[in-house]
Amino acid sequence: MDARQMFKETKKTLTELIEQATLVDFDKCEEGYVKTLSLWKALRDYEKWAESLFLKAPDPGSELAHMDTENKEVPEQAPAKEIRPSYVFERKLKGGCLPKLNHALLTEELVRNLDLKNGDLLYAEPKEGTYGSQPIYWYEVAERRERKMPFQRVGLGFCPVEAVGNFLVVCKSYETGELIRFNEVSMELMLQDNDIRDYSLREGDLVDIAYWENAPERPRVVYKHPVPKEADMVKTVSRKHKDRIEEETRVAEPDLTLEGKVILVVGNDAEPEKCREYFTRQGAEMLWADSKFSGNRLSGLIRKADAVVYLLRITGHGGMTLTKRLCKEYEVPFVPTWSLGASSLLAVAEEAVC
Repeated sequence: MDARQMFKETKKTLTELIEQATLVDFDKCEEGYVKTLSLWKALRDYEKWAESLFLKAPDPGSELAHMDTENKEVPEQAPAKEIRPSYVFERKLKGGCLPKLNHALLTEELVRNLDLKNGDLLYAEPKEGTYGSQPIYWYEVAERRERKMPFQRVGLGFCPVEAVGNFLVVCKSYETGELIRFNEVSMELMLQDNDIRDYSLREGDLVDIAYWENAPERPRVVYKHPVPKEADMVKTVSRKHKDRIEEETRVAEPDLTLEGKVILVVGNDAEPEKCREYFTRQGAEMLWADSKFSGNRLSGLIRKADAVVYLLRITGHGGMTLTKRLCKEYEVPFVPTWSLGASSLLAVAEEAVC
């Protein structure tokens, strides 16, 4: 029973009690009348409290409401705001996806344009048409909230493609200005056949690559930079873009200052004449040694050298201990590397003597 119903019932009871009263015993009604008034005051206070909490809208026709001359208006509530679903973006080596939206794929170009990071939230609105069997979406960034991945994605930009034998590799990045290293050792990253085919790669191209920090031996090419010809560049490229390309072209042929230096290269292979030719062009003399040489023969070559470059890919770690110890004894810089390309060896040698 609510407050208004209780008020009506007690009013009815009090009315019957008054009608039964006589001139002789009317004082018997006094106690019931006082208790009823106290109850009515309590009911009125409760009604006001309920209205203040919007538990019940005030009834203008209520007799209790007329006991208080002021009726309070209930403010209008604002309409509920529409909630747009958002989806967590998962970064891949190349492009990314939305796992909670049927693994909807985002191209590398789109990821770059939106500057997406792993963990960002995206809105996805369906568009007309499909790509194969996959629906197409229009994407918008809902919230930036980069999240760390189980294995960090390593991205390197402006890497020149080099030919080593029948393979295409990258060994440095002009974006960082440094050689590519893994566990402090410089190394070449061999490009995959499908990337070479898809991007029509050849020696001299500039590419961006990416790999997982725990698997650098499996890099992916994510972008190939256009390198316009000088004649076309003068006509069609802005001055700012032209300056950047000229700088890249200048860096692509590094000026290594090895003139007058003697570099010993240690590797279990026939003497590489191509490498010797590269060093000669820079004014340096290249010596070649096999890690299986005797200690006396190896120490004689190390004493003549200004730096020693140790080729891990074709030599392994077998003779490295002796070579490294002799270099330390004669205070000759020792640099191990996984690289085999001639230009890469030049860069490693320059780093060792500087």
